[in-house]
Amino acid sequence: MGMLSRIMALLENDAKRAMPAVFLYGLGASVFEMVGLGMLPVFVQLLADPNAAMSVPYVKPVVEFVQLGEGSALIYFGCAVLVGFFFLKTLYMIRVYHVQARFTRDVMVGIGNRMFDNYLYAPYTFHLHVKSGDIIRNVTHAPQYFAASIVLSLLKVFLHGVITLGILLLLLVVHPQTTLVALIVPAAAAWGFMVIIKRSTLRHGRALQEALGVLTSLTNQALGSIKETHVSGCYDYLRRHFKHQMERIGAAHQFQKFAPMVAKPVMEMFGVLVLVILILIVVLRGESLSEALPVIVLFLAAIARLIQNIFPVTQSLTSLRSYSYLIDLLENDIRAVEHERESLANRYIPASITGDLKDVYRRPIRLSNDIEIRQLSFRYPKSDRDAITNISLSIPHQSAVALVGASGSGKTTLLDLILGLLSPNCGEILVDGVNIHGDLRSWQKDIGYIPQTIYLMDESIRQNVAFGEPHEQIDDERVWEVLRVAQIDAFVKDLPEGLDTNVGERGVRISGGQRQRIGIARALYHNPDVLILDEATSALDTATERAVMKEIAGF
Repeated sequence: MGMLSRIMALLENDAKRAMPAVFLYGLGASVFEMVGLGMLPVFVQLLADPNAAMSVPYVKPVVEFVQLGEGSALIYFGCAVLVGFFFLKTLYMIRVYHVQARFTRDVMVGIGNRMFDNYLYAPYTFHLHVKSGDIIRNVTHAPQYFAASIVLSLLKVFLHGVITLGILLLLLVVHPQTTLVALIVPAAAAWGFMVIIKRSTLRHGRALQEALGVLTSLTNQALGSIKETHVSGCYDYLRRHFKHQMERIGAAHQFQKFAPMVAKPVMEMFGVLVLVILILIVVLRGESLSEALPVIVLFLAAIARLIQNIFPVTQSLTSLRSYSYLIDLLENDIRAVEHERESLANRYIPASITGDLKDVYRRPIRLSNDIEIRQLSFRYPKSDRDAITNISLSIPHQSAVALVGASGSGKTTLLDLILGLLSPNCGEILVDGVNIHGDLRSWQKDIGYIPQTIYLMDESIRQNVAFGEPHEQIDDERVWEVLRVAQIDAFVKDLPEGLDTNVGERGVRISGGQRQRIGIARALYHNPDVLILDEATSALDTATERAVMKEIAGF
C-alpha cells in the first residue's frame, strides 16, 4: 500500500472529503506562478521598446480594448497590471497557506481524538502488554508530528511540486532546447542527493520515535517514584539513561534540519550554472544579448522561483521519510486494538447459543438473585500456564464473600474476570442466569470497584469522588454522605478549602490511607449494587478499617 493511501486510511472522514479541495488550491497556485513569470519578459520588453511589445500575443488586443496610446501610457498600464496581478497572487497564496494550516489543525485534532478513543475503549488485555510511554507518545506527540511532518509535508510537496512543474512547463514552451540542456545536470544532482539521504532519513526517523517513547516512560518512572529515587540515590543511572535518549533525539533533529538545508546552497550553485549555460547558448548561436534579454530575465526569475520551491520540496520529502515510521506506529496500534476486540467478540457466547437466542443472552443485566461462576479458567496472553483453572462459585445477592489465598494465587485475576475486564478462556460468569458479557456496560455500571492502588486525578476532592461526573452535575450532599461512610468527612471538613482541596497528581498531597478512603467514597458515589474491593483497606489501621467496613455493610 502506498504512503498516500496509508495516510488517507488514518484520516477522519471530514479530512478525507476536504483534501481534494486543498490540492485544487495547489493547482491554482501553479497557474498563478506560470502567468506571473510569463508576464515578466513581456514587461521587460515593454520597458525596452513599448512598440515592440505590441507584437507579443494577447498584448495588442488588450491595449486596443482599453484604448491606450503608445509610449509612456503603455508603460504605466503595464506597471499597473503587473502590480495588480501580483497583489492578487499574494492574496491567493495567503489563502492557500491558511487552508493548509486549517486542514493540518483538523488532521491533528482528528488523529489525536481517534488515538485517544482507540486506547480508551481498547480491551483491558491490550493494556497488559503495551508500554504506557508508547501510548502517551502516540496520543500526545504522534498527532502533532503526523499532522505537521507528514500531512503538511505532503501538502507542501504537492503545492511546491506543481509550481515547479508549472515553471518548467513555461520554460519548455518558451525555449525547449535550452531548458532541456540547462536542467539535465541540476535534475541529476537533485535525484542523487535524495537517493543518498533516503536510508539515513528513515533510520533517524525511527530512532527519534523510539527515543521519544523511552524518554516518556523514563520520565514517568523517575518522577512517579520520586521518593524511591531520593532514598536510593540512583540519580546517576536515571541521568545517564535520560542523556542517552536525549542524544538520540538530538542526533535525529540535527540530521532532519541539516539535510534539507544543504539543498538550498546546492540549488543556488546549479541555478547560477543554468544561467551561465543559457548565456553561453545565446552567444554561441550568435544572438544579440539585448534581444535575448526578455528570455534571460524569464530564466533568471524562473531559477529564483525554482530554488524557492525546490528547497521546501526537499525539506518536506526529508520530513516525510523521517516520520514515515509514525504511520507504522499508528497503524500497528489500531490493528492491535481491533484484533483484541475481534478475539474477544464472541468468546463469551457458547457455541450452542445461536440465532435469536443471542438476543436473549444479551439482555440487560441486573443482580437480583446471585452471581454464578461456572468452571472458569483464564490464561494471560503469551503465558504458558493458567492464572486460574476450573473455578466454580456462587455468590448470593446481598452477601459478602472474601477471596483468600497466597500472593499470586489468582485473586485479582478472578476479580478482573468478574468485573468484565478480562474474558475467560473457558467457562462463564452469570448474573441471574445471564452472561455478563452479553451486556457488559449494564453490568459494569452497577459495580463499585476499589482497586489495590487508588489513582487520584490532579483535581479537587469533589471531582475525585464523583469521578466521571460533569462538574455542574455533582451532588455535594451525596459526596459528603460517601465521605462519611469512608470515614474521611471530618478530615475534609477541617481543610481550608474543603471539597475544593486539590489532592495533587496521584494524590501526593494526602496520605496513603486518605487516598484509599477517597477511593472507597468514589466507588460508593454512584450507589452500586455490587461492591468489589481488591485489598482496598490495606493502608488503613485496624480501627479505621473496621469502622469503614461497618459503614459499608449498613450503606
